[in-house]
Amino acid sequence: MSTITQRLSNYNLILVFFMILLAFLLQYNTAFAQDSCSLQASLAADGDYANSREAGEVFQKSWSIRNEGRCDWPRDLSLVLVGGDRMSGPTRIPLKSVGPGKVLEINIDLQAPQKVGQHAGTWQLEAEGIRFGPSLRVGIEVNQRIDDLVNPIPPQEFPGPADGFGTPPPEIVHVYADVATIIEPGGHAFSEVTCEEGVVTGGGWSLSDAFEGARVHHSSQFENGWVVHAHNPTDEPATVYAYAVCLKNTQATTFESIEVVTLGGYDIISHTALCPAGSILTGGGISHLPAPFANIRSWSSGPSPTLNGWYGSAMNLGDLSHDLVVHATCMLASEAERYTISNSTNAPYNPSFFSPGIATVECHESGLASSGGVGTGMLNFYISLPTGNGDGWMNLAINEAHSHEDLAMSVWVNCLTFP
Repeated sequence: MSTITQRLSNYNLILVFFMILLAFLLQYNTAFAQDSCSLQASLAADGDYANSREAGEVFQKSWSIRNEGRCDWPRDLSLVLVGGDRMSGPTRIPLKSVGPGKVLEINIDLQAPQKVGQHAGTWQLEAEGIRFGPSLRVGIEVNQRIDDLVNPIPPQEFPGPADGFGTPPPEIVHVYADVATIIEPGGHAFSEVTCEEGVVTGGGWSLSDAFEGARVHHSSQFENGWVVHAHNPTDEPATVYAYAVCLKNTQATTFESIEVVTLGGYDIISHTALCPAGSILTGGGISHLPAPFANIRSWSSGPSPTLNGWYGSAMNLGDLSHDLVVHATCMLASEAERYTISNSTNAPYNPSFFSPGIATVECHESGLASSGGVGTGMLNFYISLPTGNGDGWMNLAINEAHSHEDLAMSVWVNCLTFP
């Protein structure tokens, strides 16, 4: 009987071993399948087009995009406008799915705006609510039409404000989404808001109901407004609001300048998207793929104190390379100047609950707060928006207690001055 018992015990050990091995293989295959079918794309060809256009001129832009993944792209594949001027083009274009290694030809009809000056728009692929692949930028300079030069429109006299003191000075107003966007458990969601008057200079966000992991992974200009994209990995619904900062009483226009850099596996990278000559920075943000498609932590995002551009940094906690997109909102206004102010504090550690830290900073008396920034990536920033009086910026971050110590947090504000 002892020999039989011993054999049964050996069989049980072997059975347990194979059950553990089978569970490991199933988990590995699932992870491999998710990784191998990740959404990947590269720019195979960028169709030429004339950068100089007359106001109202219709033109076409084309791109050739290659599927760099191992699976067919989803059927809901679209080309979407992610920022800047859409130039009368659609904000979303349904596209056909192509298989691995295949090239998709994209053509989009656009029309040059009536306003003379520089205009730029950026499009990107989107499927299953996730934007991926290269940022597809169209930048043009609109020239005055010959007819307008031959038969110029006579200047018009506009009445001043009712108080009779002449043209009102530039003024900042804030707008936010009227209705919260629900982020379902494990899902992603956008929140957008538009400046109904004036031009957009920057924006921010507010997350709520999920102080245990919901994260913003995209914040940037969208046409004349702001868009925020957030991911909710928790088991409970969360909400996200987008905020926009708008500049009134000015003839200035804003546009987006975008820089895309590769974030290697287990790497940290910093980059600045610069505004071109003749423009100044007013705001910006960064964007990257969310979980579970990538394991990236936004480290910081704010106005550069030394360069005329927006600074962004992130850390890749996975072994696959991904794109980090840095967005700068720029204003064509030679009469304006800018400066930045920063402030730091600590988000306290508390072993009993997630502890919030709040950092605020304000412009000097003559400055207008056009946008603000966040840092560092050891914290999760749930609120980044203008202060109540509108003269500064406020960040609220949660210390998720992974380090068991107080963590430093920073806030930046970008300030504009006008003569």
